[in-house]
Amino acid sequence: MVLTNGIQTSSLSNHVTDSAAGAMALFTGWKVNTGTLGTKPIVKEKCTNVSELHVTDGIVEGILQKGMGVGFVTTTRITHATPAALYAKGVDRNHEFDDATLKAEVKCTHDIAKQLLSYPASEFK
Repeated sequence: MVLTNGIQTSSLSNHVTDSAAGAMALFTGWKVNTGTLGTKPIVKEKCTNVSELHVTDGIVEGILQKGMGVGFVTTTRITHATPAALYAKGVDRNHEFDDATLKAEVKCTHDIAKQLLSYPASEFK
């Protein structure tokens, strides 16, 4: 007997995913649009300041709610899309620091680096 299986690994908006959308799927279970971090798929822009549109039910939040410690090890910048998927909410993957956000002239004011100082990243060990 031959058994086969398939899995779809695309993002919500593209056939080929990027690391931001791939990491969001891995860490939160949400299939999101390419280029976004912590933004629910109903948002058409790549970022939003509206907290109700942020993905807040990922593995990190679940572990912290149980009183356990969270940390991560990375070989890239901690603001890069893959590790940032653990903590960044409602932001474009390219807005790693405030200068990038200002140059993009977007309404979102919470770049990835700034979010390292707030929950859930502020609870990392």
